[in-house]
Amino acid sequence: MKKRELTPQQVKSQEVKNRIYQAAVKLLRDYEYEYVTMRNICKEAEVSAGTFYHHFQNKDELLSYYIVYGYREFYANCQVEYTEDIVENIVKIYDIYLSFCLQNGVAFLSNFYTTKNKGVYLRNIRREEELAQKPGLHEAVKMLDLGKKKGYIKEEVVSLQVGFDLGVIMKGIIFDWCLGEGSFDLRQEGTKLIKRTLHSLMTPKYFEEFGY
Repeated sequence: MKKRELTPQQVKSQEVKNRIYQAAVKLLRDYEYEYVTMRNICKEAEVSAGTFYHHFQNKDELLSYYIVYGYREFYANCQVEYTEDIVENIVKIYDIYLSFCLQNGVAFLSNFYTTKNKGVYLRNIRREEELAQKPGLHEAVKMLDLGKKKGYIKEEVVSLQVGFDLGVIMKGIIFDWCLGEGSFDLRQEGTKLIKRTLHSLMTPKYFEEFGY
């Protein structure tokens, strides 16, 4: 099937949206979270308030776009080879996310992962469309569902709930890494915590086939 080409107007609209996003990312790298206001974002992106609200309802939605657009683009450029091992596959998903975070550095992550940023809150997700807007979570939930279908994960496990729990682990380890000013291996520690959590959900069938 031939890929549908965007019209010149759609291309221009996407370029403006990305410029707003890049402006917010720059401000988060250079300033405290409180400085990243709609007014300052518009000034940095050289767009009007009307243009901002045409693309984003508020700052929280814009910062959520960082996860959707930035991570999706990063993920698409990674060569991911999944195996039959559900745990290792989910570890790969979150390792890619941590790699994506690392490229932004301590200063940016310290400002992004704050209690003031509602864009990193996941537990209010209910609909499939909302889940699809969180690429890492969406991919992990699909992998968990597959693990249940194959009998590797306990029947009582709720995939989306586990996805929320893994999101909390990710936020916690990133926050701790920021507090320590990047003093430990973020990916290594993240892998350890994800594995420890997932192993508690596995059935004997999983361990018989894959061990620890």
